[in-house]
Amino acid sequence: MMNPDQLEKKFVRFRSAFIEMKKKSEGLATVNEDLRTEIVKLKGELANKEGQLEGFQNRSKIDKIVNELESEEGKKLELKGLLDQYIKELDDCIEMLRNS
Repeated sequence: MMNPDQLEKKFVRFRSAFIEMKKKSEGLATVNEDLRTEIVKLKGELANKEGQLEGFQNRSKIDKIVNELESEEGKKLELKGLLDQYIKELDDCIEMLRNS
């Protein structure tokens, strides 16, 4: 068996080790809570960025549709110009036939 002095020394060492472990545990709990808070913050930022990305993608789709419509409008104007030119040429041909 151990004498009382040896038991007391062991108790003091165990108590010191326990106190040190408790402080480390509390420090880790604080770090853990800080990290959880950071995760929540980052998840919110990620959701925001995903929403912005979706908005950009939708904007890109809208821009593409608008560009296609503008392109079609340009084609319509080109065709109208060609039709006007053909009608003028037909009118000239009819006029020539009347005069001959």
